[in-house]
Amino acid sequence: MRTLSLCGQRFSGEYSEYLPFMKRMLMLHRHGKSWGVMCHLQVPRGQRKFQKLCKGWKRFARDNNLRVGDLCLFELLETKKYTMNVHIVRELVENEI
Repeated sequence: MRTLSLCGQRFSGEYSEYLPFMKRMLMLHRHGKSWGVMCHLQVPRGQRKFQKLCKGWKRFARDNNLRVGDLCLFELLETKKYTMNVHIVRELVENEI
């Protein structure tokens, strides 16, 4: 089984209206636990802008045993600014079926 690169996770620039900042700490919640994760807006020359989860993402990914093929769904909470519930949909592996 391949492991996930832990260097960061990107959001499309299309979500910038929901995350209107250059750099900010986000709180990620899953199963009653919380992780602080730094989010940076990046605009590479000649490319589309995106937001990247950096500092703290590695710990979140490890603590939640993320693997290549897993899908993270980020639910931005309306009641707490810059806070998201994270839902993980695991990839089915042939030998686990």
